[in-house]
Amino acid sequence: MEHKTNAVEVSFLKKTKWTGTTTRMLTFPVGELADRCLNAWLDITDESFSHATLPSTQLAERFSTLVESDADQAAWDEFYKAVGEEFSRLSVDELAAFFIDLNDPSTIVSVLWSDGEHEFVDSGCEYRY
Repeated sequence: MEHKTNAVEVSFLKKTKWTGTTTRMLTFPVGELADRCLNAWLDITDESFSHATLPSTQLAERFSTLVESDADQAAWDEFYKAVGEEFSRLSVDELAAFFIDLNDPSTIVSVLWSDGEHEFVDSGCEYRY
């Protein structure tokens, strides 16, 4: 789903370096936000946190059912696909909030949006940084 935004890139500034990088700023195309959220969610190893950070109540209920059952890999793959589809339905602002929640929110201090020329504090690129 295409989300209305004038931003082409989003940057997340942390107090510490991003894992696997030498920088405190992580910048990527806005179009990658849904996939980045899904991948961050898939990297969670804590079952309770995984449950708490799902993008919908229905998915959280489905997750609980799968965890309590002896579901095969095909059932889990179908669930992961549904999680990805749900992330893709969210607005860029909702995705940015999820991305923060999934990536140590106490260390992320700022989100900046870029239209390719300037940085902004909002995804609509109305308020310049």
